[in-house]
Amino acid sequence: MPKKGTVLKTAFESFTVEKEVGGGGAGVVCAVVDQAGIRFAAKVLRPDLPKEKLKRFKNEIMFGVRETHPNLIKVLDFGTADSGEPFYIMPFAAATLRSLMTKGIEPDQRLKLFSEILDGVEAAHLKGTFHRDLKPENVLRINGEPLKVADFGIAHFEEDQLHTQVETLPSDRLANWEYAAPEQRRRNTTVDHRADIYALGLILTELFTGSVPHGLGGKKIAEVDPRVSYLDSVAESMRQQDPLLRPQSIREVKAQLIARENEFVEQQKLDRLRNTVVKESEITDPLISDPPHLVNVVYTGSGLEFELSRTVNSDWVYVFQNMPVGGLLGYGNHNHSFNGAKAFINARDNLAQQLIEQFKGYLQTANETYAQEVVKKKREAEQRARAKLASDIAEQERRAKVQSQLRW
Repeated sequence: MPKKGTVLKTAFESFTVEKEVGGGGAGVVCAVVDQAGIRFAAKVLRPDLPKEKLKRFKNEIMFGVRETHPNLIKVLDFGTADSGEPFYIMPFAAATLRSLMTKGIEPDQRLKLFSEILDGVEAAHLKGTFHRDLKPENVLRINGEPLKVADFGIAHFEEDQLHTQVETLPSDRLANWEYAAPEQRRRNTTVDHRADIYALGLILTELFTGSVPHGLGGKKIAEVDPRVSYLDSVAESMRQQDPLLRPQSIREVKAQLIARENEFVEQQKLDRLRNTVVKESEITDPLISDPPHLVNVVYTGSGLEFELSRTVNSDWVYVFQNMPVGGLLGYGNHNHSFNGAKAFINARDNLAQQLIEQFKGYLQTANETYAQEVVKKKREAEQRARAKLASDIAEQERRAKVQSQLRW
């Protein structure tokens, strides 16, 4: 395999190997630079592999050359090294989904990244290409671009994508064991696009929990991020042992994600409403807890000026001026006024003392009536709030029920 300093030549460019950055039994991936010093990645295959693997490599190259989808890796150039190793050139990826998960992905970014992987796999499926080896190591991050699905070395290609006569049988057991679907672990079983859906279900759970689920139990997404607990049901449907019980296309997976999210959002709204309590809060009005009382009276020559212990508001003044017992000694509202903590009443000299006594009685009655009015209005407001809450809950129950039944 190429060592540091090895030059890989294509028809129009040459690339110098810097270092090996990954690999497996069939070959390696190296960081290389072109003649301008721009870094790329080269996937180099061992030349002594069986012809079938070499043919698969050619299919992988031709698929990548033709591919333009933003979530699939692009093959930029290809050739054969002087020592006989076939290779192709692709953009250099500074990170894989595996390294991103190891470093830590912000919770709000996890579902976005998964949707990018879905888009890439769906684009391949729509062209009749099934990856069959999906894992975080095969999902690349190139600069700040969207994630790209790479390494179609064991993919199944439709006939119009085949550039060599290599037989890719439905029963081929081609996959890493960690993310392999059950049908890939058995011989003489059909392995198609639904194996990719199974692997994606594992990746979805791992993105949130950090572990690959196998069988029953295991950490749930809801335990890590309750905001997206609906993802557990989607991931579990994708990981069904029987391929017929899984979503039958990436489009179905996306529809499930949208439907479950909508259902979850409606249920959250309903739960919040059901947990809402209209409390009977205490009344903190200072005019009730510490009612105004008379502290001083001054005769001004044209009337009486009453000084209260505290400032009164417009509602209190309205109660005082509109009590059913009638005006002060026949003095209507136009003969007395309030300003802050003071009241002024026009009065004849001989009625001054009687007005003071009657004002004191009015003051007590106004305090009591004001308190009753405040309590009454507050209770009525609470009753309206409870009625509205009951109406909102009934409406939200209806919406949640309909949403849970929607399928498309």
